[in-house]
Amino acid sequence: MIRLFQRLLLFSGLQKKRLIRSFLAYLVSSFFEMIPIMAILTVLTGILKQLSGDVMPESTIWISLGIMIVSVVGRIVFVNLSANARTLGSFAFGSEKRMEIGERLLVIPEWEQENVKGQAKYAGKVPLILEPGLTFGTGSHATTRMCLAALEHCAGADRTVLDLGCGSGILGIGALLLGCAHVTGCDIDPKAPEVAAANAALNGFYDDKFTVCAGDILADAGLRRRLGTGYDIVLANIVADVIIPLAALAPAFLAPGGTFVCSGIIDGREDEVAAALTRAGFTVTAHDTLEEWHCFTAVLA
Repeated sequence: MIRLFQRLLLFSGLQKKRLIRSFLAYLVSSFFEMIPIMAILTVLTGILKQLSGDVMPESTIWISLGIMIVSVVGRIVFVNLSANARTLGSFAFGSEKRMEIGERLLVIPEWEQENVKGQAKYAGKVPLILEPGLTFGTGSHATTRMCLAALEHCAGADRTVLDLGCGSGILGIGALLLGCAHVTGCDIDPKAPEVAAANAALNGFYDDKFTVCAGDILADAGLRRRLGTGYDIVLANIVADVIIPLAALAPAFLAPGGTFVCSGIIDGREDEVAAALTRAGFTVTAHDTLEEWHCFTAVLA
């Protein structure tokens, strides 16, 4: 019991919230299961009293029957809501709950893990497991898909990655699954570190492999200094208005010959971003498009 309590203390805030939600769901479920039993017992008691000549107020029997009906209906509604919770969550993933991205990655929500095991069509795919949250990045968006596909060409053993605007952590997790040694993530959203760390843990990566912080990379020079330099890959799946000024800062994060992968660039802004990359000393090696979005891979000279 003591060791169990110690493990609970080590849970992240998101894990604790999941545990609390599960416990509350158990209590509600138990309530809807027990109330009909109690109501039935009350009705049976009333019937037995009637048969034995005792008198039980008729209103008590009718109230018990009403409680039984309401609780049964409540139980049905609760079960349906519980069953639909995952369906609602899957909206974050778009219409596809299993997304094959690039040649190697298969992005799936947490509850799909068991469903894909042993399926021949996914043989050789590396599962990237996520739980939908309030932060951006599930793999359904074109920009995320392009960044993950681009990572397949530059990720590798002993390579370090800086993910700016990490959101759910999907790109950093993808980099680790593709063999990179360490990922540092940063996002302006204060919820991102907790969500990204929880998603990394679902994939077997912890603080020794994946560290995340919150802050404004453009405005906070102190944060940029703390993030350091010498990264092999910098990722930025944000928007053009952020990537353009970020292009000038990215070389300071990179090792010589490092790679900058950036997306979130809507049609009509790609030339501006390409020009900003060139001004910053990058050579664009790939320009991918999907739907109305653009992704650049650029190497530092």
